[in-house]
Amino acid sequence: MGRKVNVVQSKKFASCCAVPASYQKIANKLNFANGEIAFICNRFRDRATERLNAMGIGCHRPPEEAYDEYGAMLDVFAKQPGDYHGNASYGRMMLEKVLRETDALA
Repeated sequence: MGRKVNVVQSKKFASCCAVPASYQKIANKLNFANGEIAFICNRFRDRATERLNAMGIGCHRPPEEAYDEYGAMLDVFAKQPGDYHGNASYGRMMLEKVLRETDALA
């Protein structure tokens, strides 16, 4: 089919997602400053990633182009506004990144 997929069985991976940019507004989280929810989520993600790496588990983060200036996922990549699930464009971008990262291990 044109693309050879290398399987790396000695390393485990996890994937993480970013909080959608519109979540704060849609969830009516008015007691947070702009970007504060993304900041909190990203700090948690960073800490979780450190712990996973310490256990030998790699973590695939979303591509940089998926983030806004606060570190939230741009709504253009959300399945719908405020949704933590990405749309097809996000999925394609993320899958390409995961394949690049896993191919680099082969």
